[in-house]
Amino acid sequence: VLITLAVMGFLSWFLYAFNIFTLGFSLIPFTALLLIFAWALGLFITGVVFRFGTDAQVLAFGASFILQPIVAVFYPLSVLPSWIHPIALAFPLTHIFEGMRAVLATGEVPLERIAWAAGLNVFYVLFGAWFFAKMFRHVKTKGLLAKLE
Repeated sequence: VLITLAVMGFLSWFLYAFNIFTLGFSLIPFTALLLIFAWALGLFITGVVFRFGTDAQVLAFGASFILQPIVAVFYPLSVLPSWIHPIALAFPLTHIFEGMRAVLATGEVPLERIAWAAGLNVFYVLFGAWFFAKMFRHVKTKGLLAKLE
């Protein structure tokens, strides 16, 4: 993660004159919250792959692309249609990216965004771990684990 952050930070500065470190120390909780959600999503997708086999691996590669338009990665939540706001706000990613935008715009860390993202992450990690364990038990009971490629 640190190597990727360093490389991407350098490239964003070199190619676009954008300094990722203008977020200051607020970058740390936002990055940690993104990492935790990635773990939760990874647990869930691994459970799906266990249950449905290697054909479901497309989810592992496509999940981030499916979520990006919904969770305001590239643009603010305010430009999304109003009917999708409740869906977007159900993901910690929306709170994280909106929080980062707020830091860039105002210089202040929106603690309520961090709190919402952390709370939602707890839910998603618990759900991902439960789903993974359930699917693992299922494939183990059926004897399907050895058949995974």
